[in-house]
Amino acid sequence: MDGKTEEMDFTKLPYAKWLEDGLREVISHGASSICISALNEDGTSTTGYWNTSPEDKGIIAHQLMMDAALDMVLDNIGLVKEALDAYEAGAEDEETEL
Repeated sequence: MDGKTEEMDFTKLPYAKWLEDGLREVISHGASSICISALNEDGTSTTGYWNTSPEDKGIIAHQLMMDAALDMVLDNIGLVKEALDAYEAGAEDEETEL
């Protein structure tokens, strides 16, 4: 670590409560490995692992991708519903043509 982080008062960070609550949640489930990842101000990312195998990293990466996919669907639920309605209307039109 550099001198800057060693002297930092982590309790004053804007995400201190979120981080503490998150760690409590992780610990309450008996975590066997932990990953912390962040996007930095310069656009790069930093990731740290504790007791994490390559398989664990794959499982964690999959969970993050599925969480992101769900967020995208929920953020665009109106468009998804419109597309589903249009699809169902098209399917009904095909059924009546038979």
